[in-house]
Amino acid sequence: FSRRWSTTVGLAGGTVAPPAELLTWSAIRQRLAASVESHSFIWQGIMAGFFYCLGDSTAQGVEYANKARARGDAVGTWAYDWQRTVRMGTFGLLIAGPMLAGWYRTLHAVTKIYRYSYEPLVGLPAVLHRMRVPGACQQSTVYQGKCLVQENGAKQLWYNVAAKAVADNCLFQPFFLTCYFFGMGMLEGQSYDHILAKTKADFRESALPQCNSR
Repeated sequence: FSRRWSTTVGLAGGTVAPPAELLTWSAIRQRLAASVESHSFIWQGIMAGFFYCLGDSTAQGVEYANKARARGDAVGTWAYDWQRTVRMGTFGLLIAGPMLAGWYRTLHAVTKIYRYSYEPLVGLPAVLHRMRVPGACQQSTVYQGKCLVQENGAKQLWYNVAAKAVADNCLFQPFFLTCYFFGMGMLEGQSYDHILAKTKADFRESALPQCNSR
């Protein structure tokens, strides 16, 4: 997208908006990402709660359609479960939203090494940087005492994506699924023993669906 659009992300007062032809998908995606990243955990929890409610409503509609198709009925009575939607929205608002926001912010920061190349600051520039003197590095970005050289190419970006995928599936998802089972069980008023038994019974199927598709 145009350089002019990149300078207007996060429009300030008095800034002229870019022409309509510059509103490409890439520009919209970057502006949305910047907006989500800048908002608080509360706002991200609200967004998660909304999408959890929307997803549950869609799931109930699909479940009803499948049951009607199995019965051979074109029209039937749909007993919508509002309490289930409220539980899903509550989980998204209070647990999933803040938890996912914190995790993906941390994951994005940890994998920064795959997106950029740095060179260490040595000699006088290093001393000036430790003294917080502006201009110690010719580039505008300094990370842990190292000066930004350039953004990495496509190969390093694939390393970034792979590292995020492995960390997300191996480190975070098991913990998140456990929180989901316990959170939803508590909202349903189930006992600890029942929640634990359900978690043990359904965890493998939820975490590794490909293992049960044979």
